[in-house]
Amino acid sequence: MIKLDINDIKLNFSQSELVELGMKIAEGKVGSQHIKKWIIKHKK
Repeated sequence: MIKLDINDIKLNFSQSELVELGMKIAEGKVGSQHIKKWIIKHKK
């Protein structure tokens, strides 16, 4: 998220969406491609 902020990329997401993504990452259920798609989907 820091790199996004440095590059002035703003995201729009709910707290629950962020928690869900974080849990999936922690559980090893998603990889970098999914994270990239999530960021693109939530980009303002």
